[in-house]
Amino acid sequence: MSVLSEKRGRRNYIIVLSLVMLVSLSIVGISYSFWNDNLPVELTGITGNLDAEIILQPGTDAAWSLAGNTLTLNVPSTTAGTTFSAYYRIKNMGTIPIKFKASTPDPGIFTTLEPGVDWVVLDEGEESAAQYTITATAPGALGIYNSFSATIEIKQWNMP
Repeated sequence: MSVLSEKRGRRNYIIVLSLVMLVSLSIVGISYSFWNDNLPVELTGITGNLDAEIILQPGTDAAWSLAGNTLTLNVPSTTAGTTFSAYYRIKNMGTIPIKFKASTPDPGIFTTLEPGVDWVVLDEGEESAAQYTITATAPGALGIYNSFSATIEIKQWNMP
């Protein structure tokens, strides 16, 4: 056998082997793409929850009531200088830290003495006592109820 025919045989062998490998890899790639296209993936995301419990405490004036996170004061008539206090506890029942403060809307004939304006932060399971005190700055009309409401704002601790 000549050297030239040996080189041709090797070249043909290399070409055939390359084509077989190319076809084999193509078949594997196509098979993988069909398998991957039909592969279902199920994911579950778990987030925390924001939940707080607010309870009026002993010592709170009877004129105060609590509904949800709103403190409401209803008095039939009052004199200037009369003070009304609401004592409450707030407990973080959720799984993320919370912050809270009582807002001060338009007080009408009342002026707000408490609360402070700073947010109080509670971690999961923590609780805190708070007080809300207002004073009547003008006498209320006889026989007419004077109302005041304050909302206890509750937010996720890292929200503005």
